[in-house]
Amino acid sequence: MYMPIFCARAVLSATVTTASRKARPACLFWTFLKNQAVVVVTRYFGGILLGGGGLVRAYSHAAHLALEAGKIITMGLCAILKIRADYAFHAKLLNFIEGTDAIVLHTEFSDCVTLTLSIAVEKADAFCDAVFDFSGGKVTPQKIREKFAEK
Repeated sequence: MYMPIFCARAVLSATVTTASRKARPACLFWTFLKNQAVVVVTRYFGGILLGGGGLVRAYSHAAHLALEAGKIITMGLCAILKIRADYAFHAKLLNFIEGTDAIVLHTEFSDCVTLTLSIAVEKADAFCDAVFDFSGGKVTPQKIREKFAEK
């Protein structure tokens, strides 16, 4: 099961204080559907002073910036794996992982190097076998859990 997700984050804010009013944030939400993406724009200033046309232009511009900055990612069920290796094997292991679909989530350096990886569930067993073979039987990845994450 694959679900394309569009991720974008844009922060646009302004605050103005006039002699007659204190600056106070106003939270305004605007959504629209474009290519199966919902965009929510939050502005903390710009209500009456911008006017109707100015608000539409400001929201449209903010939505456009968010869509430009975003990217499409594919989410799916992933296996979270933990690999413990010695320091001498760490660089070789990273080079091997770069040639696969696995994503390194975290690296911990202690008496040995511990890598936490994410890979699609259907590719996890083949990846574990490949790492075991590549290391000559010295490294065995352990499956920690399954998680819905970026593939």
